[in-house]
Amino acid sequence: MQIQSIDQGQLMIVTALGGSKEVRAILTDLGFTPGTPVGILSRSNESIIVKVRGSRIMLNNLLASAINVKQGRDEGGLYSGKCQSQYCLGR
Repeated sequence: MQIQSIDQGQLMIVTALGGSKEVRAILTDLGFTPGTPVGILSRSNESIIVKVRGSRIMLNNLLASAINVKQGRDEGGLYSGKCQSQYCLGR
C-alpha cells in the first residue's frame, strides 16, 4: 500500500520505493529506506507530513506515492509516552 493512503497517527514500515531513479534517490537521501518506521503526522490534499528517523518531513503527493509501506506495530508505547525510541510520533 502507498503511504499517501494511510490515516494520520498510523505507524508504518517502509517496504519499497518506486518511481524514477531520481525519485528513489531523493527519498533515500531523506531517510526512506526499506525497514524504516514512518509515522503519519498530518495530511492535506496536496501533501503529507511524516516522521522518519527523528525528522518531520513534508512530501508532495508525487513523492509520497512512490513510498510503499505495511502496518507497523505499536508495541505498547508509541502513543502512551513510554516509547523510548527516536521514532515515537510525539518526539
